[in-house]
Amino acid sequence: MNSSAVLGVFVGSLIAGKAISNGRRRAAIFVQIIAILGTLMTLIKNLQMICLGRFLLGLAAGVLNIVMGRSLDETVPAKYSTLFGCQTNNFICIAVFFAMLLGLILPTDEAEFVHDQNWRVIYSVPIVIAVS
Repeated sequence: MNSSAVLGVFVGSLIAGKAISNGRRRAAIFVQIIAILGTLMTLIKNLQMICLGRFLLGLAAGVLNIVMGRSLDETVPAKYSTLFGCQTNNFICIAVFFAMLLGLILPTDEAEFVHDQNWRVIYSVPIVIAVS
């Protein structure tokens, strides 16, 4: 299930150049809509839908990583480019850290996994990020 998101990031980073050719803002808005759609798909309790939703979410993340990096490169003054250039990667690491922290709301007893709905809370967080 998690590998589908990694595959999506890989494909998204490969197609990002083509997406940017139509304009960075348009590409960013389009892939944010894809991210919202993918996130909604992960909330359906079906393994295939979750995997497809995770793939779409990863695809959006791969494209947005390139799009936002290029946007920063072109808008930040040259004297600050080295400082801001690493910030994209720093915030990706911070986001991964918070994603791992969200795992703390999951039950520790395997018997509780059957009726637990906290995974939906974790999988719905990208909607907040995409909308903001």
